[in-house]
Amino acid sequence: MKKDILLKVISEQNIGDEKDITEVYTEGTIQKKNEYFYIIYQDTRYYENGESIKTILKIKEDKITIIRNEVLQTYIEIEEDKRNIGSYTSTYGNFLVGIMGKNINIKYENQDEENIRSVVFEYDLDIDYKHLSFHRIELKIEK
Repeated sequence: MKKDILLKVISEQNIGDEKDITEVYTEGTIQKKNEYFYIIYQDTRYYENGESIKTILKIKEDKITIIRNEVLQTYIEIEEDKRNIGSYTSTYGNFLVGIMGKNINIKYENQDEENIRSVVFEYDLDIDYKHLSFHRIELKIEK
């Protein structure tokens, strides 16, 4: 069953010595299908002609997939201690990127595995095996 949620997204990106942290509050939905949770929200950090970008997170204990099908087309999979190849489209062009998963931590409300309370995941991004950036994403779900 799909539920409406209020979501706080804290995003940290480190490129070299530069660190950028953003916090966004947005409305979204969460639902569980089979073994995955799906969190869908409009990411207001990215605007094209005044519109936010739809972000889909497909989540299970050991794997998170980020999907965006609009201006910033993204398809990346994060798995702990595993390097995956993903695609990313930006104003600079289309890129194949390497994603080295670091940590995935899912907390549930009252140990009820049907109700996620927060998700934290970390990964390194590379192009041609050259480290580009480190990312840490924290999602806090409020009902």
